[in-house]
Amino acid sequence: MNLLRVSWRNLRHKPFSTSVSVLLMTLGIAMVSLVIHLGRQIEDQFLKNIAGVDMVVGAKGSPTQLILSSIYHIDAPTGNISKREVEQVLKNPMVESMIPLAYGDSYKGYRILGTTPAYLELYQGSLEEGRSIKADLEVVIGATVAERLGLQVGSHFHGTHGMNEEDTEHQHESHAYQVVGVLERSGLVIDQLIISNIESVWEIHNEHQHEEGEEKEPEYTAVLVSFKNPMGMMMVPRLVNEKTTLQAALPSIEVNALIHQLGFGISTLRLLAILIIVISSISVFLSLLSKLKERKYELALMRSLGAHPLQLCLLLLYEGLLIALVSAIAGLITSRVLLLIISGYIDNNFHYTIQNVGLVSEEYWLFGTSLLIALVASMVPAIIAFRIDISKTLAED
Repeated sequence: MNLLRVSWRNLRHKPFSTSVSVLLMTLGIAMVSLVIHLGRQIEDQFLKNIAGVDMVVGAKGSPTQLILSSIYHIDAPTGNISKREVEQVLKNPMVESMIPLAYGDSYKGYRILGTTPAYLELYQGSLEEGRSIKADLEVVIGATVAERLGLQVGSHFHGTHGMNEEDTEHQHESHAYQVVGVLERSGLVIDQLIISNIESVWEIHNEHQHEEGEEKEPEYTAVLVSFKNPMGMMMVPRLVNEKTTLQAALPSIEVNALIHQLGFGISTLRLLAILIIVISSISVFLSLLSKLKERKYELALMRSLGAHPLQLCLLLLYEGLLIALVSAIAGLITSRVLLLIISGYIDNNFHYTIQNVGLVSEEYWLFGTSLLIALVASMVPAIIAFRIDISKTLAED
C-alpha cells in the first residue's frame, strides 16, 4: 500500500507528462467505448424493427428511402401508390399478409400514421391506458409521444401537413384528432408514432382535394408484406418491380447494406481509437522512462536504504497501472457524456433514443486491455529500475 501511495505522489509530481498520458489514453478508451455502444444501438434498432416484414411495396424511387420512411419513419416517402393496383398485385398465393400505411401529416414533428390493427400486432404493441381505435380521427400514441408532447387519453389536437413542426399555416383545423389510448413503451418504432385508422388519413386529404376540385381514388404510402414461405421473397419482388409501376424493396437486404456501410465508418473510428490507445501507451512508456532517468539517484538511494529491487520494479509498474486505471474510468465516463450528447441530437432530429448504456461485455475487455497495455509499457522502465547499479549511480551524482 505504501508503494501505491509513493507511485501516486510520483505521478502528481510531474503533472504535465502524467496529464498527457492520461488524456491520450482517456480519449482512446472513450472512442472505443462510444463506437461499441453506437454499433450495438444501430444494429439493434435496425434489426428489431424489421421483424416480421419480408417486403415493402411503395412508389418507384430509392429502395433504401422506401425502407427508411416506411419502417423506421426517418425519411420522406417515395410517393403514394394506387390502392387498387397494389391490392391486385398482392393477390398472390405466396403472400400471407399485408399492412397498408398512409401518412403525410404530423403533430409537432411526430408522424401521424394511418394503418390497420395488424400494424400494432406486428410490433406487439399493447395499451398502457385507454382503449383501441373504434372510429375515425381517434388515435393511439406511442410512449415517447405521450411523454414529450404531454398528450394523454382525452387530449385533442390538429395535424399539420408534412413533417415541419414549426408549420402552423397548414394545420387541418376542421379535423381534430382525439387520443383514446397510450401504448406501453416497447423500444420500437411505435414509441414515436401517432397511429390512427387509415380512413382518417383519407378523409382529411380527400377534403383537401375536394377544395382544389380534385377527385382521386384512395392511395397508400406503402404496404408492409409478409410471405408464407421463402419462395415468395424470391418471386414476388421481381414481379412487382418488372411488371408494375410499383417498387418492392426487401428490408433484410437494404438493412444489411446500411449496417455494412455504417459498420465501415464505425470500424474506421474503432481503428482510430485503437491507434490513439497505442500512442498513449508509448506516451506512458516515454513518460516513465524520462522520470526514471531523472530519479535514478533517488531510486539508488532507496536501494541503499534497504529497498528490494522488486519494490523499485513494482513502483514503476504501479505508476503505469494507475495511469491506465484513471484513464479507463475517465474514458468510460467520457463515453457516456458523448452518448448523451449524441442521443440528444438523434432524439431531436429522428425521435429515437439511445438505451441501455450500462457496461457491456466488450467494455470489460477494454478495461482489462488498457491495464495490460499500460503494464507492458511500464515493463522496460521497471526492468531498468530493477537492475539499477547502486554504487555507479550514487558515484555519478
